[in-house]
Amino acid sequence: MALTWDISECPDWINTKDERGVTDALIWYSVPLGYGQITERNADEVYAAIHVYEALTGNTLLVAADGSPRPITPYDVQGRIGLKTNAVNGKSPAANITRIVKRRLADSRAEYVRALEVIL
Repeated sequence: MALTWDISECPDWINTKDERGVTDALIWYSVPLGYGQITERNADEVYAAIHVYEALTGNTLLVAADGSPRPITPYDVQGRIGLKTNAVNGKSPAANITRIVKRRLADSRAEYVRALEVIL
């Protein structure tokens, strides 16, 4: 299924187009985190989930001018209230973070076992 998105309901969507990289990052973060829309009611949860996701994975989808990773900011999320995607899985961003943590723990356990097999 193709990922679709819409920023036409962002109050400041004209200026949002000028920050395309941030908008693109928020669109792509909607896939693992499952939020289909950023609203006034969920913007804080969306920001928190992205912040935790970036910390867990060690990745950000943005790069600063100096080449360093640039995390999403509360301002970035606030400026895109109204953004919609079709990446909805029926779970809250917090539930999706829990799923990601469980998967990362399982991957780490498997990595430990593989490392011991090489040593032993």
